[in-house]
Amino acid sequence: MLKSDEELLKTFKIELREEGLIYLEFYTAEPEEESNGRQAELVIGEIDKILKAHPGKNFNFFVDLTKTDTITYLSPKARTAYQKLADGSNLNKAAVVGRSLTLEVTINIMMQAAGRGQSFKWFNDRASAMEWLKK
Repeated sequence: MLKSDEELLKTFKIELREEGLIYLEFYTAEPEEESNGRQAELVIGEIDKILKAHPGKNFNFFVDLTKTDTITYLSPKARTAYQKLADGSNLNKAAVVGRSLTLEVTINIMMQAAGRGQSFKWFNDRASAMEWLKK
């Protein structure tokens, strides 16, 4: 059953942090296909608000998946939503911290397909991810 937008907005947090860093933290993974896709659309909508408030500015992205259970599913709708972000010109670098090999492989393939393989990296810990983004 599709969760409401109100419920799904509580499953993640997005903030504009220090200069040029969009911080995205997921609290829960949505295993159900419709909620999974809608969660992704809401995430992209929130990121779009930041991008529109800063036209022409490029950002680094820090994505923290450590508080979620192991994510094993990314719906076609979610893949499409996140692919649009990867295709955007506002992305400098993206660091993802998480524990899901399945998701790591999926995201790596998406980033390679978008020509962003060098600007994306998966990490097992936050400190290494932040250090890489600052280089």
